[in-house]
Amino acid sequence: MAPIRRLWRRSGEPISASGLIAFRVAIGILMALVPARMVLYGWVEPLFVMPTVRLPYAGFEWVPRPGPSLLYGLLAAQFLGGLLLAAGVWTRAAAAAFFLAFTWVELIDQSTYLNHYYLLSLLTLLLAILPVHAKWPGPVTIPRYAMLWLRAQVAVVYIFAGIAKLNTDWLLHGEPMRTWLAGLTHLPLIGPYADDPRLALLMSVAGCIYDLSIVGLLLWRRSRGFALITVVVFHGLTSLLFPIGLFPWLMIAASTLFCEPDWPDRLLGRARRAQPSQTHTMPTSMAVVMAGWMVLQVALPARGWFQPGHQNWTERGFRFAWRVMLIEKTGLVDFRVVDPNTGRQWTVLPSEHLSPIQHRLMRTQPDMIARFARHLAHEWSVREGVEVAVYADAYCSLNGRPTQRLVDPTVDLSVAPSELPDHWIVPLEPDS
Repeated sequence: MAPIRRLWRRSGEPISASGLIAFRVAIGILMALVPARMVLYGWVEPLFVMPTVRLPYAGFEWVPRPGPSLLYGLLAAQFLGGLLLAAGVWTRAAAAAFFLAFTWVELIDQSTYLNHYYLLSLLTLLLAILPVHAKWPGPVTIPRYAMLWLRAQVAVVYIFAGIAKLNTDWLLHGEPMRTWLAGLTHLPLIGPYADDPRLALLMSVAGCIYDLSIVGLLLWRRSRGFALITVVVFHGLTSLLFPIGLFPWLMIAASTLFCEPDWPDRLLGRARRAQPSQTHTMPTSMAVVMAGWMVLQVALPARGWFQPGHQNWTERGFRFAWRVMLIEKTGLVDFRVVDPNTGRQWTVLPSEHLSPIQHRLMRTQPDMIARFARHLAHEWSVREGVEVAVYADAYCSLNGRPTQRLVDPTVDLSVAPSELPDHWIVPLEPDS
């Protein structure tokens, strides 16, 4: 128990706040850029205003869809919250406001899910509840557990992203990297080699090694300089080659959390010692919240391991699990609405009901196919006054495999998810 007691005492030790303040400034700027990009690039209308059908997350159907005026108000709150956090003004309130406004918008529809948006929600919530509101420059300190908690959150992202890459598609076939690189032959320097499968395999293996090792390399002082350079090069190249938004820059900013807490002071030649008189243990309530948080952050990514089927195919437990850049899917789907009493049938083309991004994602993701089927059943019951069954003719290809059925066409998808049979997602055919 002695090591635990020592760890408990050390958790409240004061450390320099300057490193965390630098991170707060960087993430605040990124927070402000997210809504600014949405507005400037014209994404708000097609993503959130134009869609007439919602495909909400399971358990979050209650989240209201804001009207256009409120929607732009939420984006303005995100922008202001990011700027205030970067400036160190009302930091906890600014982080909380951003978290609430941003998460509300992101919960409207599954089609807008991105891993780095989920990470941004988690980090801003932590900045709202942790004692990280100190201002710099000055001899300011924070308790050690605040830095440890943020480090643990970022470590979870890397570790589970690396574990997810331990599969034959990624490590033996270089997929989907091979498919993506084949479309980059027009680029200078890398273009002539982009369609070489050896390059795809090399990059895939390197990406897996990077994710699984970078946390340890950042924590070890002797390798930290090399690790930081690797972070910048890796995420910089990723940003140049693939359109994945702000994720690389968010991870570059997060890597500074693993540096010495006073690294900005040292960089500027003004390092100071923390004030020992401020030492106190982590509050019990905070320790309970932190333990519960980390259990949840491990349980959510791991839940897919206990689901039946090939996870990249079924996508059971895929979201909120840091399964980054693992799949390239193409697919098509039509729906048949059937009145079981009369046998009357209607063929439904989802492209006539959904926005382009909803349609593109739904046709390769089984849970979204079932969600849209339930929407059609409700719509028909209101319009025709009859209870109907809904079937899907869905085909999909994963990581360059031959196209095959994704959903059993004989299963009625209008029922509740818990009532669907185990075989409603057709198993992925084995590689020949």
